[in-house]
Order: sequence, then C-alpha cells, then structure tokens
Amino acid sequence: MNHYSDIVDITHKNNKKFGIALADYSLIDECEKLGVDFYKVLSWDLNNYEFIDSLLETIKPIYVSTGMSSIDEIGEFCERYSRYYFTDKITLIHTQLSFDLQDVNLKAIHYLDNFSPFNVAFGSHCKNKNVLYTSIGFQPSDYFIYVKGNSKHKHPDDGHAIDISDLPTVINNMLEMELTIG
Repeated sequence: MNHYSDIVDITHKNNKKFGIALADYSLIDECEKLGVDFYKVLSWDLNNYEFIDSLLETIKPIYVSTGMSSIDEIGEFCERYSRYYFTDKITLIHTQLSFDLQDVNLKAIHYLDNFSPFNVAFGSHCKNKNVLYTSIGFQPSDYFIYVKGNSKHKHPDDGHAIDISDLPTVINNMLEMELTIG
C-alpha cells in the first residue's frame, strides 16, 4: 500500500480526488491513513452488507458497481440503504462486464435513476471507447473511465482502458459533448 501514498499526494496536489476499488475490507484502515477520498465497491460485493457498512463508517462517498447483478439484488441493496438515509453517500455505477456494444444497455442508467434513490454513474467495459460519448446523453452522475499507462504489460482492463496520454482529449471531448444536451 505504500506505493499509493505518492499517487495520493500527486492526485491531491492536482486538486483531484483519489478513490480505490477495494475487495478486502481489512485494508480500509490503511486506505483511510493514505487519505483515500472515495471507495468503489466491485459488483460481486453489492450485497456484502458487512463490507459496505464498514465503508460507510468512513463517512466517505462510495460507488457501488451493479455489474451483472439482478434487479432484485439491486432492489434489496436500495431498500436496505435508503432506509438509513445514505442517499447522499452512495452512487450506483451502471456497468456491464462485457466488451460488446449490444450489452452496454445505456437505457439502464435512466431505469436505475428512476428505480433507486441513489445517483447513477456509468462505467464502461466496452472495447469501443465511443460508448463514453454516447453515455453523455443519458446524463449519469459520474463517469468511471479505465486508464492504462504505456506499459507493455497486459492488465485485466486493457481491452476497455484508455491510454493515459489520450485521457485529456477524451475528457475535453466529453465536456464539449455535455454542452450538446441542452
């Protein structure tokens, strides 16, 4: 975890927030010491309430990936956490764990927005990076963009990640496309 300390410092010095996708809740205290600003809950932990409860105790925002969860599982999650007035701390992330365009289902952003009391973000696993631009019309609360360095090493997110050198252009294009919504 020590290598994250420099990354957190650089991120904060650039007035950005640093978040981490956490799969091991024994690391929450270490992340807090690092100065993590928000947490992402992976889709397989959507109904791991003990884990989510522990993250909520940090009083940091949490983003919960819906992944391939059923609407019933999402409904149970929403029922549990809307009762405790966590609607300002939790954001759902609509994502499909597929590289294929036909599986992206951007209409689910509006569906989840009407179905749940939480904001709904978008995270793309699609190989076609233009899906990020299309998602703008569905007005997600946030965007989760996977980024990769110029490393020759293969990573699990390589297929849908954007080269870090291309990130400023992609973000600028997205901000310009948001102007088209009206």
